Amino acid sequence: MTVSHVLHGIKFEWDSRKASINLRNHRISFEAGCEVFFDPFVKLVDTETRAGELREAVVGMAVNWRLLYVVYTQRGKSLRIISARPATNTERRSYENQ
Repeated sequence: MTVSHVLHGIKFEWDSRKASINLRNHRISFEAGCEVFFDPFVKLVDTETRAGELREAVVGMAVNWRLLYVVYTQRGKSLRIISARPATNTERRSYENQ
């Protein structure tokens, strides 16, 4: 089932099953993943095409000061969250050194 979430006027969506699995595996909610898009220092770190769909990854700070790595795709006017996890040490250094 698709969940819709609006934060600061931006529409996000995700699959509820995938969000539950992500929370269990990484202890990061997709709601927290949405927050990184409003970090003024958010950094685009990766892009790939999977199954004909462009996926992008960003590293940014959530409001609780956790640095997250979030994979998403654009679907119409929504950003669809695919995964969210804590940033690795390498990703953290890259973010801090930009």
